[in-house]
Amino acid sequence: MEAAPHPTVIRHGDRDRLAVEVTFLADDEPDTRGEDAVAWGELSVWVSGRNLCAHTIFGEQRPGVRWDLLGVFEWLADSFDELLHETRLPVTTTGIDAAQTMERVRRHLGVDDLNELEQWQSWWSRHNLRAGADGGLLPNLYVRRRGGRVEVSWDSTPQGFAPEGFSFEHSTGHDLLDPFATGDTLFRGLDQASAALSEHPDAGDRVAALRRRVGALRDERRTERRLALAAGFPASDEGLVEEWRELQRLGHGSAAARRAAFEAPHDDLVVGGSCAAQLMWGTLSPSLDAADRRRIVSMLLQVYDPGSETAELASLVRHEPLAANLREAWEQGYELAKQLHDELALDSDEAVDVEAILVRLGVDVRTIELSDAGIRGLTVASPEHRPTVTVNRRYRHGRGTDVRRFTLAHEFCHLLADRDQGRDVALASSEDWAPIDIERRANAFAAMFLMPRPAVQRAVAQSSDPPETLAGVSYVAHRLQVPLQTAIHHLKNLDYLDPNTHDELLERLAYERAVGRR
Repeated sequence: MEAAPHPTVIRHGDRDRLAVEVTFLADDEPDTRGEDAVAWGELSVWVSGRNLCAHTIFGEQRPGVRWDLLGVFEWLADSFDELLHETRLPVTTTGIDAAQTMERVRRHLGVDDLNELEQWQSWWSRHNLRAGADGGLLPNLYVRRRGGRVEVSWDSTPQGFAPEGFSFEHSTGHDLLDPFATGDTLFRGLDQASAALSEHPDAGDRVAALRRRVGALRDERRTERRLALAAGFPASDEGLVEEWRELQRLGHGSAAARRAAFEAPHDDLVVGGSCAAQLMWGTLSPSLDAADRRRIVSMLLQVYDPGSETAELASLVRHEPLAANLREAWEQGYELAKQLHDELALDSDEAVDVEAILVRLGVDVRTIELSDAGIRGLTVASPEHRPTVTVNRRYRHGRGTDVRRFTLAHEFCHLLADRDQGRDVALASSEDWAPIDIERRANAFAAMFLMPRPAVQRAVAQSSDPPETLAGVSYVAHRLQVPLQTAIHHLKNLDYLDPNTHDELLERLAYERAVGRR
């Protein structure tokens, strides 16, 4: 059997955003690979101007990965909906993107962590390009949904069988892409590649089956499952569509309010837009009970109020790019808070009345009782919804004035800087499931917004105890009405505390709480 070379070169997409390029080559060992030989070729995947398949091997630089690509195409067809719609990672969020989180979890998994290992492996098999490699040296590239966008992330984790000196040109990174454009690029590349393979004289049953699976992707009947995946329902749950339907039957509300909560723009390939329920459910604990679901759906329906956002609040909303790392996310939060103090002309020498500011800006401030004590609060705003901040009464860190003020400031940041594609925000601020970068930014914003440097300087100067002591920090926290632990972190960031003193104060605080002194 002699495999004929393919004349086809397939290129789809924009290299500056996302592009897939395949060049089919003549296989020099067709007799040893059977039907796989028809798909021997070179693959390049471009994200934001970077060719993630460019690598060095045996001292030679190559623009693409050469391998039997049939398994890659089969994996892409089978994982298409999950790649573009499944958002929730298999574990609580520990990294800024999927690649970072999955690698951190992998390092800590032991041989006895069978359940966690199974969950990790299952999610990896649906979202990592290497799952379709079958021995090929492909980049450690993850694709998943993140709110109304598609997150692409990668790192330099090596494959154990890679030859010495092998390395990819781009080691780490991530970007957020438009779902419609991403789905179109992936589908068109897959469709044209599988069509080219079907014309090969040695194509067999695997190629024919691939063509059928690719054709089945264009089906709007898959929309409900795709939307449920984007809302955080597990891909392995065969009843996820019925659960999504059941969620829509909860509570009361007009037909228009239900459409705003549960329907999203879509075509026959992708749910490309976002709805309030989808965005919020992706950041909530997967173990919320029926009562929690009813309360949250009721809240979403109650705040349906098209065009209710005030001009002043709209003028403060800004697009903030995805942070490159957690330190940058923290710095973004500090800078945003300082800018907002200037724009609102606030007196930075005194404690900030954040609730009064929210009410003045037309924000609906509410409370809710959710069983998950890790949820700080909920935020929702869109052209169809009244800007709303909701505080969870059962938040594990308490219900005091200081905690409430910090929560309101935290949610204020989400309202201003975390709108999906510049128009919508519907998320739960959670210590476990919300994206860690936007949570870190919101925490930093809340700290600086409630404790601007002039107010801290004044409180420190008026305290009879130095800031290096728990009594001194307590005075600052009391004056500015913020949680004590938050004040300790903030004073370190403002250079009032060195790292050792910061750690000692946190240890002292933990001890006093353990023995009931605080």
